[in-house]
Amino acid sequence: MKGYIYTLEVLIAASLIFVTLALIYKTPPIKPEMQLSTMEKTGSNALDYFYEKGDMRIWAYYNNESIFESELRNVIPRSVDFEISLSRECDSKNVPENRTVIVVTRYISGLNDKLDIKKVCLYMWEGY
Repeated sequence: MKGYIYTLEVLIAASLIFVTLALIYKTPPIKPEMQLSTMEKTGSNALDYFYEKGDMRIWAYYNNESIFESELRNVIPRSVDFEISLSRECDSKNVPENRTVIVVTRYISGLNDKLDIKKVCLYMWEGY
């Protein structure tokens, strides 16, 4: 009789361990969104490039969004759509609401001795 109870006890313990492991590992691991992080890194590198070159400060001061967008088109891959906003508060009127949008932000204090704080927002999303 002791052997029967011991066997039953081992079966219950093994069942509890199996159920616990099944509940812990029932959902598959989530794949990281590599494309979104790559897109954010590309946008950040593009803004840093134009900042180091000195062009971003001039374009932000004179509100040259069209020139900025045309130059960004040469740097950002064609598979990514984007919108740029140069103002004190980022304006997202041309950004799609039904897409996953990445925002990269930089602040510009002005041009040479002229103080005019601008916020440069680069909105990026996957193209259709």
